Amino acid sequence: MTNKLNKTFKLHAVKATRLDKEEKKLNKNYFYVTMASVKYNAKEKLSVVYEDHVYAGGAHGMDATKSYNYDLRTGKELKLSEYVKDDTQMEKVEKSISNSLLAMYNAGVSIFEENIYDFQLDQTSEFFLYDKGIVIRFHPYEVAPYAKGFVDIKVPFSKFIK
Repeated sequence: MTNKLNKTFKLHAVKATRLDKEEKKLNKNYFYVTMASVKYNAKEKLSVVYEDHVYAGGAHGMDATKSYNYDLRTGKELKLSEYVKDDTQMEKVEKSISNSLLAMYNAGVSIFEENIYDFQLDQTSEFFLYDKGIVIRFHPYEVAPYAKGFVDIKVPFSKFIK
């Protein structure tokens, strides 16, 4: 199983290296970088998140993220649907996210007011685990300005699983 995980992580890094070379061929000032971090490693579960940044001119670069979540007992990649199993649970997750975004907005954090209750969330959304639930990750511009970076919203299991 360790080999499977290492292969997945290596493929991400190799792809980033290839994309960096392609960007540099276009312009010596362009680049593509990736950074991995372990967000969760407990209870036989692992969440590793890659943050990718490409600069190809303009005012700023573009950011992307990819989460890899695994059950370390089986080696199976965990999808959001294994935690948020139906529409009722998805609605509860959405409500919890909206409550968190509203609290951030009211505290003066730069959150787009129009996206507090209107954001993209489905079974393909990026997420990772934390000790009490899941974290939904929003890309720059999804719910906040670019300068805010990725916006991570914790959703405790207790908010959507009974």
